[in-house]
Amino acid sequence: MKRTVYFHEDDYCQIEILPLSAKKFCLQQISEIFGFAEKHTEEYGFSDIYIRNESPHSIQEVGISHEKISEILDFLPEFDKVVSEYTENSQLVFSRGINNHTAVFWEKDEDNIISAMWLGGMYIVPENCHIWRKILTVLGNTAPLMLADWNAGICIDLTNAEEIENYIRSY
Repeated sequence: MKRTVYFHEDDYCQIEILPLSAKKFCLQQISEIFGFAEKHTEEYGFSDIYIRNESPHSIQEVGISHEKISEILDFLPEFDKVVSEYTENSQLVFSRGINNHTAVFWEKDEDNIISAMWLGGMYIVPENCHIWRKILTVLGNTAPLMLADWNAGICIDLTNAEEIENYIRSY
């Protein structure tokens, strides 16, 4: 049976995996985002939107191949197809995971190097916290990576087990 996973365009890189060298940028950007939100909050939403700046450091600079990510995440079943209204060329977007809310997504470039990586949903409950812990740990063991949870305003060092544990417990 073919497995298909969907990600909404609003979720693209909202829980993003970046090189650890981007941590200072992420912390500054989160401060700006939340400061902007505070100034533009209204009774039923916001009066304006903040467009996040692109990080000066992308995961691409770490040089992780598509094959390496597939290998380190081989404990998660592979999805046969990734669907989204965001991506025109879904052949360059891949995912492994349990479902839409417990999945790792990535794009690769023409040289087979990961050019973007994000997590789907991050719906952490007691029944799946062990799998999220394992996902974050293996990513951090692969390269000096960090997680930028733009929704929650949190940056964590994936090479640091204590930061991973605190992040999972925060859910």
